[in-house]
Amino acid sequence: MNFSNLFFAKFFGLYFIIVLILFLFRKEAMSNIMNKIVKDDATLATSGVISLFIGLVVVITHPYFKPDWRALVTLIGYFSIYKGIMRIAFQKRSREMIKTMREKTNWNICMFITLAVALVLLYNGFGR
Repeated sequence: MNFSNLFFAKFFGLYFIIVLILFLFRKEAMSNIMNKIVKDDATLATSGVISLFIGLVVVITHPYFKPDWRALVTLIGYFSIYKGIMRIAFQKRSREMIKTMREKTNWNICMFITLAVALVLLYNGFGR
């Protein structure tokens, strides 16, 4: 196992756990933050630049496509690139997607899936 596998497994695993805890215990505050990010063009674009940067770093340093846990890291990288491009270049469409997600998504299912991904990443990043 190389450094990038372990690093990104630990990084994203811990990131997802922290965000889940924040959403569980500070749901209203996190919702207010998301509302402010979505409303302001500059803030939305800045979050897009950050997502794009993280996604590019992951994809360039971790191009792994075999069907095991390491492919999760690569998929997270590609998702970050997509999210970054959408938030920078297609802000109106990005806002519509975020609004639809917030209104029609079952957040318990999303949180469970995120927790499962986080636990897989943490187990493989720290446990091996």
